Amino acid sequence: MSLQALLNNQTIEIDDHKRGAREIKNWDDPSIDIHIEKTTKYKIKGVLQDIIIKISINNQRPIVTFCSKNKNIEIPTKLRKEIMAAFSDIELLNRFIHDLIVVLKNYKSIFEDIEKVKIALKMISIHFDLKWTDVIIAKNISNVVKSYTAICNNKTDKQYFIRLEKHKITLGDL
Repeated sequence: MSLQALLNNQTIEIDDHKRGAREIKNWDDPSIDIHIEKTTKYKIKGVLQDIIIKISINNQRPIVTFCSKNKNIEIPTKLRKEIMAAFSDIELLNRFIHDLIVVLKNYKSIFEDIEKVKIALKMISIHFDLKWTDVIIAKNISNVVKSYTAICNNKTDKQYFIRLEKHKITLGDL
């Protein structure tokens, strides 16, 4: 079992929405909502809509969902089941959260060394049952690394990406 279902035709981000505040990220502070944000297109009443689902990972806040045109909509049953199934294996979820904490604790220092980047990318990709291809794309602006992107494959060679940026981690399929 893996978290790969969360990526099929979708993207997820891991952040706290306080990117520009320049405050220290404190994982242990439950008032800081570090969460997985899943974005997907989904038909509701026959209309394809962007749905954003936030899944808090450092506190007990409930799943919050909204879409681009209609705030506070109900999560469709099929989508809710997909999310619950992905997180039903508590042992898998605990391993993912543990590795995510390791990556987030020293997140800023990861960008100082390409080997640290590779370790972080591999720690995250393993929970989505993705084979790492050793392809890393670095985005530099004025000789400062802004992001690293790794290309991964699943068992059927479908391609996915994992991107580490200064203020968030993004995963999705290509």
